Amino acid sequence: MASMGRWSWSVVLVVLVACGDSTGDGDDGAGDTATTAASDGASVQSTGPETPATEDTGPADSSSSGDATTGELDCSLPEPPLAFEMVTDAFAQSEDLVFDGAGNMLAKQGDDIVAMDAGGQMSTFATVPGPSFGLRMMSNGDVVIARWMDQVLTRVSAGGSPVDIATGLTMPNGMYVDLQDRVWFTDPGQASIFRVEPDGTVTLIIAGSEAGAGGGIVFDEARSMLWYTASEYGQLRRIEIDPAGNPVEFEIVLSADGFLQGLALDQCGNLYTADTRDNELMRLEIDETGQPVGEPVVLVGVPSPIYGVQFGKGDGFSPTNLYAIGNPGTVVSVDVGIPGADVPPG
Repeated sequence: MASMGRWSWSVVLVVLVACGDSTGDGDDGAGDTATTAASDGASVQSTGPETPATEDTGPADSSSSGDATTGELDCSLPEPPLAFEMVTDAFAQSEDLVFDGAGNMLAKQGDDIVAMDAGGQMSTFATVPGPSFGLRMMSNGDVVIARWMDQVLTRVSAGGSPVDIATGLTMPNGMYVDLQDRVWFTDPGQASIFRVEPDGTVTLIIAGSEAGAGGGIVFDEARSMLWYTASEYGQLRRIEIDPAGNPVEFEIVLSADGFLQGLALDQCGNLYTADTRDNELMRLEIDETGQPVGEPVVLVGVPSPIYGVQFGKGDGFSPTNLYAIGNPGTVVSVDVGIPGADVPPG
């Protein structure tokens, strides 16, 4: 879809049949996808294959994320340009990160998932060979990792051995774990989006052109909407999810002149994404009904590509700071003034 200028809000609606095993012909040549369940991990059968320095770009707004008198959340948005701070460049070839809530940031470093505290001290969480894209954490502290070279989604506990929870994939990419420990993830290689249930069942949410080029993904539990980026198309997309967990309606919300990847949600329902082409972090203000408000706003530009974005959690990591990671492993943080939406672990 062509954009008007840099940004174009779009309304393209497709009503979906409310069932979890819908399939379609992907724009990446994907074929039908079968959904199966097993107690030790579900299999998805596929027939188709997709040196920075700290810089201040402007004064950050000093607005608080809460009202000390009423205790209510302050949803006022700081105006750009904001400032970024360099956190580390230690996570070589990692495109995502996660916080354990106990004072550690976790990301991939070679074959290891490494935990780093706010003081820079590192320890190995677990060893999971091979490169990866998405990285998230379950409520019990297990890490879920998208191992695109091995075409699997893997779960691993601290010091444990990796266990595959979804196989037969093509290029598992962005991931999100909701408060029910359901794992939502994109697979742009076969133009599909899946969900792994707590019991191990793998459910196909959508396949075909609507799921093509899937990047970052979040499930907005308050509005029951699944948001995701279509990276090389520069699009923000969403699917309404019914109470049974089935897709109802698909919509292209935004078309941009950029390459949108990671996605994060704040407690006020606003979205944040990374443009890896222009090395920019952007905010998308969303109202309570899930409609965009005004134009997307570029919050800050950074000196190297960024892919994954996550809100801080735990001692030493600010809950109003968005931490963005890029490949070659650089992490920067930006105070966006509002805490992130609740995610595991608690």
